[in-house]
Amino acid sequence: DAGEWAAARTALRRGDYHGAHRAIARHLALRRSAFPLDPKDLARLAGTVRETFPGAARDAAAGAASIHAGCYDILGYEGVNAGAEIDWHRDPVHRRRAPARGHWASVRYLDPACGDHKVIWELNRHQHWLSLGRAFALTGDRSHYDLFRRQLETWLAQNPPLTGANWASMLELGFRTLSWLWGMAFFAGAAQEDGPEDAPWLVDALHGIDAQLEHIARNLSFYFSPNTHLTGEALALYVAGSVLPEMREASKWARLGRDVLLREAERQIRVDGGHAELSGHYHRYSTDFYLLALTVARRAEDPAAAAFGDAARQQARYLRTIADDAGRRPATGDDDGGQLFPVCGRESHDCRDTLAIAAILLDEPALALGAAPEEAFWLCGERALRLAPGAVAAWPSAALRDTGYYVSRNAGGDHLLFDAGPHGFMNAGHAHADPLAIVLTVGGR
Repeated sequence: DAGEWAAARTALRRGDYHGAHRAIARHLALRRSAFPLDPKDLARLAGTVRETFPGAARDAAAGAASIHAGCYDILGYEGVNAGAEIDWHRDPVHRRRAPARGHWASVRYLDPACGDHKVIWELNRHQHWLSLGRAFALTGDRSHYDLFRRQLETWLAQNPPLTGANWASMLELGFRTLSWLWGMAFFAGAAQEDGPEDAPWLVDALHGIDAQLEHIARNLSFYFSPNTHLTGEALALYVAGSVLPEMREASKWARLGRDVLLREAERQIRVDGGHAELSGHYHRYSTDFYLLALTVARRAEDPAAAAFGDAARQQARYLRTIADDAGRRPATGDDDGGQLFPVCGRESHDCRDTLAIAAILLDEPALALGAAPEEAFWLCGERALRLAPGAVAAWPSAALRDTGYYVSRNAGGDHLLFDAGPHGFMNAGHAHADPLAIVLTVGGR
């Protein structure tokens, strides 16, 4: 709604940040969004999820309770106690701390004395906010909203722009920005009820998104990690630029992100549909990247949707081939357990959500392994209802010669993957020296 956005700008000019916050909240609740989760559709969608998955609200509340208790699952470490008030520079596993001050490029984040930077960064991706948003949408419990706001404000206070370890990786900024967009989608409606005593978090969030995306745009990983790091960063630019067209630099972000994603689809996706890094885990990441880009492009009426769809389809078919009939991808290559969309706490080797989302978006039901899981509803909306439960469609064996995987399967669901291919991509950063390895599923095991 242009009137509410104009009201927000007027309020900002006179220093009325709370007035601007409420006007932005109304604007987000009224206008059509290119983001997969549209705030104005949230209440209806939450009702559909509760009806379709009777245990979802209880499950979401339990997951959020762990977050309220300060306990997180981080890169294979389960129930890590990060504290009720998080120190965003602390590694809670090894109990060490990275520098909170100093220019981002001078931070020695690889020094073990600073802790494990990946543990720190994983918590700073803020992907647990998706779990808080899910719990809020399904239960109406505003304590989840309160915790989200409190964590956002403490993060901003502890991480001034371009300062400290949490500004050192462009991919981490990209993933964090996507989490903030999910947070805005889940909580914009609640923000309309905020009072003058509440922090104007929407103003702060937009300012933070602007700073992070400008930093990414100036430092894309063309040289350091031109693999899924680069496409993940480009995805954040494209999605945020398309979803927040009101922002001054939005068209630049969207254009830059689009160009990189289209170019890298030609470079990183091989002819057989496999990701060039030869890692089942990173292949799934790349598939999710292009599925999200496709969703946003369609909602934004961007002609690039056709190319994003082609890239997503190639990778989704490949993922269906290398995964067994329970949706488990093979543990070939690197695997850090991370995900693009961890809203329901699914194990990272379980790709049924990605395959269901691909089946819906690409209108290819054979990709799915049964009815749509809950994740598909949050990303695809009520279109997920079209994916009816039923027998798993037969999927053929395949010789994936470009990536060097050979897959044999039978009608009973037994599945064999044989790695007889080359060693990775460029410096093979995410591949393993595992030629001749096999992954076998027999009788579901």
